[in-house]
Amino acid sequence: MRTFFLRCKFFLQNSLPYRYNILFFLLFTAAFYYNFWLFLDIVEQPISTDIPSSVFLHIATSLILVLPYFLMRRHKEILLVVLFLLNFYCISNLLYYRTYFTLLPFDSFTMVNNLNGLGDSILGSFRKVDWFFPIPSVLLLLSYLFFFRKSIIPESIRLRAISGAVVLAAIVITIGYNLFKDRNQVSNLLSEENEFRYDLVEGASTYGFFHCWVYQAKSLLHEQAQMTAAEKRIVEKWLKDNKKDMSPVTVHEAGSKNVIILIVESLESFPIGNSLNGTEITPNLNRLLKEESCLYAPHVVPQVNGGHSSDAQLIFNAGMLPPRTGAACFRYARNSYFTLAKALKEKGYNTHTMLGGNASFWNQGVLTRQLGYDDLIAVDQYNCDEYYEMGLTDSTFLAQSVEKLKAFKQPFMAQMITLSSHDPYKLPNDRIYLKVPSNCPADMAAYLNAIHYVDQCIGRFVDGLRSNGLLSKSVLIITGDHDCTKRQPAQWRVYAKRWNAETALTPFIVVNGNRQQTYAPVMGQIDIYPSLISILGLQKYQWHGLGTSIFAPEKTPFAVNARMHEFGVAQIAASNVREHIKSAWNVSDLMVTRDYFGKQ
Repeated sequence: MRTFFLRCKFFLQNSLPYRYNILFFLLFTAAFYYNFWLFLDIVEQPISTDIPSSVFLHIATSLILVLPYFLMRRHKEILLVVLFLLNFYCISNLLYYRTYFTLLPFDSFTMVNNLNGLGDSILGSFRKVDWFFPIPSVLLLLSYLFFFRKSIIPESIRLRAISGAVVLAAIVITIGYNLFKDRNQVSNLLSEENEFRYDLVEGASTYGFFHCWVYQAKSLLHEQAQMTAAEKRIVEKWLKDNKKDMSPVTVHEAGSKNVIILIVESLESFPIGNSLNGTEITPNLNRLLKEESCLYAPHVVPQVNGGHSSDAQLIFNAGMLPPRTGAACFRYARNSYFTLAKALKEKGYNTHTMLGGNASFWNQGVLTRQLGYDDLIAVDQYNCDEYYEMGLTDSTFLAQSVEKLKAFKQPFMAQMITLSSHDPYKLPNDRIYLKVPSNCPADMAAYLNAIHYVDQCIGRFVDGLRSNGLLSKSVLIITGDHDCTKRQPAQWRVYAKRWNAETALTPFIVVNGNRQQTYAPVMGQIDIYPSLISILGLQKYQWHGLGTSIFAPEKTPFAVNARMHEFGVAQIAASNVREHIKSAWNVSDLMVTRDYFGKQ
């Protein structure tokens, strides 16, 4: 024991001259840990103190970022660069989380062009608390300039090597066990099933950001691999089990009607049919449902993921679910898909995508071609007489689109994408028509006004189609790409209960599909594609999608979103049916990431 104390005394005496070096190192470690703690606290997934290893895993991640300290004899300010980069990483992910509720995929940091037109939306996502991230960085910068730069003693290579080895050993011991040992059957990153696969943020909170980064990097590399024989058997068995009744439900011969798909930004179902202070929120959609031959399904579960609006296009057009990580419109835009547009082209249709924004947004220029469209008519082919935020206002976009549709060679398919109801739902004062009660949450008031405005634009669009004789010659599909991304459950609760809007659902409306009905059960967005295959008489097309037509007798009122939350009456569905529907996510992930159709 005496020998131990003597060695400790010797160590302390030799360490005393380097006390400021040690203090500098510890302060930076604390600053890195602070960034992780603050991020997880803001997103309400705090570092778990109930599981002590969680705290140590975050400390280990912080130590990894401080390792450059041991590479430099002088110029320790290199750590400031790393720290400011971590500030940028945390803030970027926080802004992304507020819209997509997950972490930013690694490859998204290269998508700089995709930020065009999103300035106000990004600024609108900032909160006062975000400014707390760079505070330690600024304080450490000042302390280095005025104190540590003169107080730190340059260490020898031997001392830095020994110290670095000790720190590295601590990191390896802490992280290694959790990385390669299956602590609770979900943490093992080398397995196909783990917590990160379903919730990156919760996984980062429990197992540390290093584990999360390893998983993201592993996923990035894994998704570029070729489909193995075992994976192919999994896909083909699932597809064989998924065969459904695809008898047509329309009397229209394929090719006798134009097809217009109107994808409305952030359109949820709850405003349809409801009022505020005696004013209908969506009077034009309400009238459309009453006056025309309409199929109306109000309970569609959004199933978009990291690609958000672009994921909806993949779901509607190809009948496939989005990949688990990343945006398919960038990473897999050049894959081969069987799609609705390609099915209609076989029937002699001309196919077009129409967008009031830039063709570069969500990589539309590449994606639409791969989905089977002949061309993309973007903002540069419109008269930019009314441009706001991300692109043309829906008013001018839809009005000009009527004239373009009229000029198309028939039969045609047109996919139209609106923008005015995009987050942050900010409209010019002269476009705010709806009087919202003072006790209505600000985000909800902005959203309802945006939807009310878009409804007016849709009303004029439908009137334009009718006056030009196009409505009677077309099947018009109206749906939302995803739910409102500004939902604040605690603030919306009073209105959610009033309108039964506690669950975010989108509508599916088909005009002139020769089907007058309201389909009330829950369905997934993935079920829209096979339902349209049935409505349009395309049942002989080789690909019927991963969903189930709502007209199939065996359709189960059950759906699962990207976070594996279940919707519908699960108890009335057999467990094997529920598991089959849930496993569609894994099957689709394999098919998209391995370019299944392109390799056939």
